[in-house]
Amino acid sequence: MSCSIVSKVSSLAPPAANQVELVLIGPRYGESMCLHIGDNRWVVVDSCVYGPSKVPAPLYYLDQIGVSPLAIERVAATHWHDDHVRGLSAVVDAAQNAKFCMPNALSTREFATLAAAYSSTPMTKGVTELHTILKEIDVGRILMCGPSQLILRDTTSAGAVEIWSLSPSTDELRASLVE
Repeated sequence: MSCSIVSKVSSLAPPAANQVELVLIGPRYGESMCLHIGDNRWVVVDSCVYGPSKVPAPLYYLDQIGVSPLAIERVAATHWHDDHVRGLSAVVDAAQNAKFCMPNALSTREFATLAAAYSSTPMTKGVTELHTILKEIDVGRILMCGPSQLILRDTTSAGAVEIWSLSPSTDELRASLVE
């Protein structure tokens, strides 16, 4: 499913330098979040695509308010399901200054085995998106995230900023391996 309804995006303006803003974009499931942390610094979580254009919704939104993708500092994938990563490889590609945050569960041998199994058949969109990102991105831009891990700490004119990864926990990781 793609994001098909955007109301009055053209009338929106970027937030002030000292404002924190969270915008949720999506088709009612598999949404994407654009978080302004101050001083034209942005974090994008997950992705969907905007209507018939198939442009990643976070890039469409930021373009509509006059923000360059180079202002994105972190792009995070919560998990690799299709409805959370459509267009994510294009977001990571456009956000050349951003670190890419992904759950450390996705770096396990089991995920590599899963991706390899899909290589001989058409891959799901989620696997394809992550494969594209990992194939193209400089390894220094990847942050493997686990429980209670600091992703970003800084100060902007909006105040102190801390962004943390809360999962996957050890129990969640163990359950996924069993599954």
